[in-house]
Amino acid sequence: MQPDEIARQLLDARVEMTGYFRSVIIDAHLAEDVFQDVCVRAIRAADTFHDAKHLRRWCHTVGRNRAIDLLRKKDHKQILLGDAVLARLECDENARQPSGGAQVQMEALAQCLAALTPRSRQIVALRYGEEMSGIEVARKMDCKVDTLYKALARIYQNLRTCIQAKLGEPSK
Repeated sequence: MQPDEIARQLLDARVEMTGYFRSVIIDAHLAEDVFQDVCVRAIRAADTFHDAKHLRRWCHTVGRNRAIDLLRKKDHKQILLGDAVLARLECDENARQPSGGAQVQMEALAQCLAALTPRSRQIVALRYGEEMSGIEVARKMDCKVDTLYKALARIYQNLRTCIQAKLGEPSK
């Protein structure tokens, strides 16, 4: 791929990618820094990409790794989401909506995750990022298992309501 084609592809995917990076690091400014770094690296590696799909996959992987490195380097106390959660957050190219709906959904998800309380983010990170069982998370959070599952139910409902509001969908 040519550098100008890479730049165009990346600018078209900016909202989607920064939303994804933001879901990793919960910081809009750092997510933009990661996006810019990924763009520079992609243009430098222009001759290695077969097509736009290959470019996007590469950018998601490099960006996720760069975001995690930034958090470690800056010694952030934020909770890192595990690889399993990050993989679930990534958009499947085959399922992308032509209207750019996936980009809007990713941004809504990132904003809603960021709006959770620190305790709620920790619960989500332990349960899905660390893939701990409910019992393990309850033990780690020093609460009863029943209390943990009630908290998860509230978190799911809050995320659902938040995302629906951001997407302008009626509540179900």
